[in-house]
Amino acid sequence: MSRSQLIEKIDLLPLTLQHEVSDFVEFLLNKHFKGNPSPADEPELTEEQKAELDRRYQEYLDNPDSTISIEELKNRLMKKYSLHNPD
Repeated sequence: MSRSQLIEKIDLLPLTLQHEVSDFVEFLLNKHFKGNPSPADEPELTEEQKAELDRRYQEYLDNPDSTISIEELKNRLMKKYSLHNPD
């Protein structure tokens, strides 16, 4: 469905339902784009960043036992920076 077709259909709705559609669209934007109004505003990864992500993923595939849990990471960072763990 094109943008203009969608707008035409929304225009046919009563004003109260148009507000509901607007609220739902706002909900979807927040859910999927974390409040960013347009996915086009997301910064593109550089080739260097993509290569680094690929390298890290391959490293994980080669040795999945080398990872740590998120809890272990939190504990290490809290200890390293002498922070109190709120948990």
